[in-house]
Amino acid sequence: MDQVTTKMRAMELEGQIKHEVETLYEYELGFSRIVEIMIKERKPLIGHNMFLDIMFLYQQFIADLPDTLEEFVHNFSFYFPVIYDTKAMAETLGFFTQTTLNAMVNKCQTDKKFQNYLEFEFDMGQGFAKYLQKTALHEAGYDSYITGVCFASFSKQIEIQTFIEYQKIRGRTGGSGVTVSKDQALGQFRTGGTIVNSGENGILSCRIGMDFQVPLPNAKNLVEISNSPLTLGCAVEFENYVMLAMEGQRAFRFDQVGLKTEEVIDHKNVIFIELTQRLTAFEMSNMINAYGDVYVVKDSAYRYFIEFQWVDDIKNPDIKSAQDLVDKITEDQIFGTE
Repeated sequence: MDQVTTKMRAMELEGQIKHEVETLYEYELGFSRIVEIMIKERKPLIGHNMFLDIMFLYQQFIADLPDTLEEFVHNFSFYFPVIYDTKAMAETLGFFTQTTLNAMVNKCQTDKKFQNYLEFEFDMGQGFAKYLQKTALHEAGYDSYITGVCFASFSKQIEIQTFIEYQKIRGRTGGSGVTVSKDQALGQFRTGGTIVNSGENGILSCRIGMDFQVPLPNAKNLVEISNSPLTLGCAVEFENYVMLAMEGQRAFRFDQVGLKTEEVIDHKNVIFIELTQRLTAFEMSNMINAYGDVYVVKDSAYRYFIEFQWVDDIKNPDIKSAQDLVDKITEDQIFGTE
């Protein structure tokens, strides 16, 4: 009996150790498991001003960054073939006067142009419901959530505008009073570009200067398309179209075709700041953005790279270069006298 009991206890201990090892293994893997699932499912990756973010994602969870942009685009596209950048979309669409994430989500949530067509349901499992009651800018989960809101709002608005313009042209009559056919309408259709062929899909020469196969609207009226589920086809022109960090307000095609046609230019709009006090990237951004729109990358506890994407030339008419900006910041002593 003692031998049986000892054996059972040994088996229980073995099972407990195995469970603890598996738990520790899962814990150590951490977010890499999420990245693994994202790659496996091949879902679109959506971000805001995301070029540095995808570099960080690749470096931390996939492999060391390659030496050239061409290699990086090729390698990253293998794991994430479709990406969308809401800042690139916003800069091109012209819906907003400011394209910071906070400014955009505020408009998406308050402007009837966006409010009337979408309702969001949130799965706040595990008791994480604070985003329903408050903002938490620069917190990863919250920023992801509002980026999703912006992307869905943009895409639905594009779909609505496409449908309205398409119906206007399709219903236009000539001198004989005969309604223009679908095939004729396709030759005139514009959404910042032109759909030039017929069938279930059209070729859209769109806002970013390239041609894409896009689905044509199938709804009978505005109410029907307003209440229909969102489809990604309407945003196809912005697939793999991202803001180029450290290049100011400029986007480029994140694929092999884009690399052959794009010229990467050094705009010299990045400054480096080293402090004796420790600030978060958010705190640094709040102190610097009085001079314009900024993107802050924290290099270490006290060192920061700051990209100025736009400088307020009304408040700061004398700032013509990065050195002028450094001189102005030093003169204003926003970090103190040290």
